[in-house]
Amino acid sequence: MGLKRISKETVIVMMGLFFLLVITDPLYAVQKMGYILDQEGKKIPSPLSYTLYKTIDGADYECGSFALPRDIFIDKKENLFVADTGNNRVLKFDRFGNFVRAFGSAEKLNEPEGVFVDDEGDLYVADTGNNRILKFDTDGHLLKEYKRPTSALFREVYFSPVKLVVDARGYLYIVNSGTLRGLIVLDGKGIFRGYFAPIRLGFSLTRLFFQLFATKEQKEDLRTRRNPRSYSNIDIDDSGFLYALSQYLEKDQIKKITPVGINVYPTKFYGETQVVGEPRRILPRFIDIAINEFGVISVLDVSSGKVYQYDQEGNLLIILGGWAEQKDPSEHPISIATDEKGALYVLDNTEAIIKIFHPTKLTHLIHQAVKLYFDGKYYEAENLWKEIAKRNSNFAFAHTGLGKALLKRGQYLEAMEEFEYAKDKDGFSKAFMEYRHIWLRKHFGWVAFWVLIGIVSLILLPKLIPKLVNKYGKKAGSFLKTFGYLFKILINPQETLDEVKKANLFSALLLVLLCFLITYLKILFTSFHFSTFDPERTSFFMESLKLFLPWVTWVFASYGVSAIFDGEGTFRSIFISSALCLSPYIIFSVPLSLLSRVLALEQQGYYNFLKYFIYAWIIFLFFSQVKVVHKFSAKKALGVSLLNVTGIGILWAGVVLIYVLTYQIFDFINQIILEISILDY
Repeated sequence: MGLKRISKETVIVMMGLFFLLVITDPLYAVQKMGYILDQEGKKIPSPLSYTLYKTIDGADYECGSFALPRDIFIDKKENLFVADTGNNRVLKFDRFGNFVRAFGSAEKLNEPEGVFVDDEGDLYVADTGNNRILKFDTDGHLLKEYKRPTSALFREVYFSPVKLVVDARGYLYIVNSGTLRGLIVLDGKGIFRGYFAPIRLGFSLTRLFFQLFATKEQKEDLRTRRNPRSYSNIDIDDSGFLYALSQYLEKDQIKKITPVGINVYPTKFYGETQVVGEPRRILPRFIDIAINEFGVISVLDVSSGKVYQYDQEGNLLIILGGWAEQKDPSEHPISIATDEKGALYVLDNTEAIIKIFHPTKLTHLIHQAVKLYFDGKYYEAENLWKEIAKRNSNFAFAHTGLGKALLKRGQYLEAMEEFEYAKDKDGFSKAFMEYRHIWLRKHFGWVAFWVLIGIVSLILLPKLIPKLVNKYGKKAGSFLKTFGYLFKILINPQETLDEVKKANLFSALLLVLLCFLITYLKILFTSFHFSTFDPERTSFFMESLKLFLPWVTWVFASYGVSAIFDGEGTFRSIFISSALCLSPYIIFSVPLSLLSRVLALEQQGYYNFLKYFIYAWIIFLFFSQVKVVHKFSAKKALGVSLLNVTGIGILWAGVVLIYVLTYQIFDFINQIILEISILDY
C-alpha cells in the first residue's frame, strides 16, 4: 500500500511540474493560433503558419552589427545579401549563414537602399546616396556604373534609384524616388529605354479642381510630396513577369505586369484596414514583395508589421503576425525575402536584425497545392487539399481546390457543395452549368411542360384574380379584395388607385407585413451564386426593415408634403395606396429567386434586368400614386415626388442627429459620473 501511495504521489508531482513547465515555457507562447480572413474580411482562427527559427544581426560575424539596413535579397544559390545602409556597404552571407564578404568599400557606397542578383550571380546595388547603380561580379569586382541617363527623353531632375530588378535580357527596371511616370528602364549598356507601366488613376473631381485653380507654388509643393502614383518596390519571377507595389492606393496595390506593361493581377483591395481610435482609419502600406518558386506572393505591410501571402489569382493564403499571442514578424519591417525551402526572411530596420521564419507543415502543403492548382494539376493537388482541409477547416481555398478536382472528374453535385463551402460563386456556377445540362437532357419534356404552365399563369393570373375578387369579394372578405388590388394595379394602376378608398386599412397593413414573409422566402430561395448575402449570417428581419423603414418614411413624408401643396389624399388613402405600390415586390420577388436556381452566372444579365425592372416598376407606381391620389398633374406629381424623397432624407438626417446628440449627452453624463467616482476614491 505504501509503495502504491508513493507512486500515486510521484505521478501527481510529476504532472504538476509538467503543467508548470508548459505554462511558463517560452516555446508554449509561440504555439498559438494565427488567423485568416473570410470572404467578408472577418478574422477566423487558423493554425500558425510560420515559426521563428533564428535571427541575424551581424554582431557575431566579422562584419559587425548592421546599421539601419534597408533591403535584403536571396539569390539562386541561397546566398543572402543585405543592403547595410547605415554602414554604406552590402554584405553577403552563404546558404549556411556564414559571412562571405562586403561590397562597396572601395567604391564608397553612400546609403545603398536596394540590392538584386541576376541569374549569373552578378550583384546590382542601388547606390541611392550617390545617385547611381553599381554592378559587381561574384568576387566583388566592379563591372559597371549606371549614372543618370543622358537621353533627352529622360525627364527626371534627379536620378535617385532605390529598388531595381534585372530581366533575362539584362534590362534594368528601376524604382526612382519621386518618379511619377512608372519604372525607369535602362538596357545593359545604361541607355535609357523609356518609362514602364505608369500607375493610372481614375477620374477625380478634387484633382481636377486642384489643377484648375491651384497656384503654381501649390502645384510645385504637391510634386515634392510623396505621390500615390509612384511605386514602392518591385520583384521579378522566372517567367519575366514584374510584380510591383503601390503604397498609397486604396485598392490595386499589388500588380503583376506583363512584358508589354499590362497589369494582369486582380484589381481589388489587398491587406486589412486598421481602425485606431474612433475616426482614424489606417490603410495597409506594402513596402516589399517577394515571389517564391511556388508562385506565392508575399507582401510586407509596414503599417501593421504583417506579411500577407497571395496566390496568382489574388486569393489570400496566409497572414503572418498580428493576433492574440502571435507576435508581428517585426516592429519596424522594411524588407522581406524567401528561399527555396520556403523560409521567410524579414528585415527590421530599427532593430537592425533579420528574423528567419520557417514554414509549418500546413504552410508547406498550401504552397505545394497552390503550385499544382495553378499548373492545372487538380487531381495531383486533391490529396493535398484534403490534408489541408483536415488540418484547417477554416481554409476555404482548400475546398475550392477540391471542387476543381471534382468538377474535372464529373462529380458536379459534390463539386457544387465544395464551391459553396468555399463561397466560390464562379466555381459553383461552372459546376451547376454542367449539372444543369445533364439534368435538362433527362427531363426536357417535363421542363417544357412546366415552363408553358408558368407563362400561361403569368399571362392569365393578373386578369383572372381581379375578376374573381370582384365576383366573390363581398363573400370572401375585404382582405381578399385588397389582395386582388395587388394584381389589378399591375394592369391598370390609375383605375386601381382611384378605387383605393374602398380598400380596408387593416388589410393594407397585412400586405405590408406580408413583405417580411416575402423577404424571408427571397433569402431562402435565392441560389448561392446569385445571393448578395450569406443566409447563415443574414437576419431576414433586418433585411425586411431595409424595405419597411423607407416605406414608412415615404408615407409620412408624402402626407406632409402633399398637405403643403393641397393634395386631396388623406393619410388613410396614402397608407393603403403605398401598400399596393409594393405589388411588384410581393408578387415577383419569390419567382425571381426561384429563377436564380436555374440560371448560371453567364445569364446574370437577365436576372439583374428583371430585378431592376421590378424596382423601376415600384418607383413608377409610387409616382402614379402621387399623381392619382392627390389629383396632381404629371409635372406637379414629379416635383412633389422629388420633394418626398428630399423629405425622407431630411427625416433620416434628423433621426441620425438626434441619435448622435443623445449618445453624446449620455457619454457626457457617464464621464461626469466617472470623474465623481474617481474624486470620491
